[in-house]
Amino acid sequence: MTTDSIEHPRPRWSLSEAARRCNVGRATLQRRIEAGMLPGATRSDDGWSIGVEDLLAAGFHPGRGAPPVEQPAPDREHARVADLERDLAVERARRAAAEQLAADRAEHITDLRRSLLMLEASRSVQEVDTTSHEGAGSGPQPATSSAAALTLVADPQPTPQGRMFRGWLRRRRTGDASRQSSA
Repeated sequence: MTTDSIEHPRPRWSLSEAARRCNVGRATLQRRIEAGMLPGATRSDDGWSIGVEDLLAAGFHPGRGAPPVEQPAPDREHARVADLERDLAVERARRAAAEQLAADRAEHITDLRRSLLMLEASRSVQEVDTTSHEGAGSGPQPATSSAAALTLVADPQPTPQGRMFRGWLRRRRTGDASRQSSA
C-alpha cells in the first residue's frame, strides 16, 4: 500500500470527475467548496481533489444524482415589512387627501358664514327701516343713519369682503337718501 491509500482510504476524484459521477455541474461543486460544505476538498496544481466521504457528507450520492438543494424560505419578515410600507404609503396619501378636503370645506364654511352675515345685515337694516318709519309713510323707508344700520351687523372678524359690503351699503344708503330728498 502506498501512503496515499493510507491517508485516503476512499477514492478521491477531481472536480470534473466528482461532478460527472454525482450528476451535477462543476459550478455546483465549486459553490459548495466555497461555502465550506466540502471541507476535505484540497487544491493542488492539477486542480481540486475531492474525497468520496466529503461528497457523501455534503449529501451527494455518486451514481444517483444531486441532493435536493435547500432553497432558503422566503423571508416572511421582509415581505411583511414591504406590505406594511406599502400600506403606510397608501394611508399617508389618504390622510393628505382628507386634510386637503377638510381645508377646502373649512374655506367653504367661512365663505358661507360671510354670506350669511351679509344677508342678516341686509335683513336687519330692512327691519330697522320698517320699525323707525311705521305710520310715517306708506311703505318701508330707507334708514337715515347708516351708522345705526351698521351697528346691527355682528362681524367678529372684519374681512376685506365685509368692509367692501359695508362701504357699498353706506354708499347705497347715502345715495338713496339724497335721491329721496331731491325728489
